[in-house]
Amino acid sequence: MVHPRLVFQELIAPKVLRFYDEKWIFRGHRSDFREAISRITRVDADVLGDCTLLESKPVARRMSWASRRTTTRIEDVAYCLIGIFDVNMPMLYGEGDRAFLRLQEEIIRRSNDISIFCHAPLRPHPSTSLMGKEDLPPDLSDLYFCDMLAKSPEAFSESNSISRIRGTLSDWKPNSAASKGRAWATSREYN
Repeated sequence: MVHPRLVFQELIAPKVLRFYDEKWIFRGHRSDFREAISRITRVDADVLGDCTLLESKPVARRMSWASRRTTTRIEDVAYCLIGIFDVNMPMLYGEGDRAFLRLQEEIIRRSNDISIFCHAPLRPHPSTSLMGKEDLPPDLSDLYFCDMLAKSPEAFSESNSISRIRGTLSDWKPNSAASKGRAWATSREYN
């Protein structure tokens, strides 16, 4: 049985993947079940067929594949994504949620894929409840505000249909992390 939480190294990385039933009777290869695995896990079927296509998928879409993943330790959710994003970062057990923030920072350092910011708040941001809906302009009163970086992969649960934006990423220049924030430069002018 393919479980929705079984996604990463277990399904994508192996060159050959065989499926057996509970009596250890061979049932088929990954290619035989590619569409079914894709429906269950939400991992794109083409990636299941060719892991070299992984890099062509937007960051937010790859994050969505982990949105239903549960682990014993909170930080393991981030650590199981290291290979999916081809980043290097030390594993610091005991850091909890901070691991996922560090993972996103590493992804941002390595990639100019702005889809990493295409996530939704898991609950209303405190600033909305402090202001109250009556204090917001009418066009913003039904919106929730969220931080730039997601708290967990769960925030990407609705990002599975995001496609790569073509022709606009070249306008973004490499960003840098500063001690008090992040800097981005773009060659576009906005009025």
